[in-house]
Amino acid sequence: MSENAHAELEARLEALLEKVFAAGTEEYNKRGFKRRVGYGTRPAIIHIDMANAWTRTGHNFTCKNMDVIIPACQDLNAAARAKGVPVIFTTTTTSLSGNNKVAVNS
Repeated sequence: MSENAHAELEARLEALLEKVFAAGTEEYNKRGFKRRVGYGTRPAIIHIDMANAWTRTGHNFTCKNMDVIIPACQDLNAAARAKGVPVIFTTTTTSLSGNNKVAVNS
């Protein structure tokens, strides 16, 4: 595949993803997500799915700007822990056998 064809395919995919995510966001809003559901009695920092697949350089699913995001999360975690605020990590693990699990670590 030529570089131009690859770039065009990437642009088309990006546009399609934006359209799908916009439709998903609209549906979630219609169902009442993102509404305020009240305050707890204690704050916590929750990191959702900060797994290697999203954070490791060179992985197929690596997100942009992880060189900025990870240090910012580390700074936030340090500040939270210094104040006694719990720091919780969640991730989803999958296997080819279909035995999916959700792991929660703090």
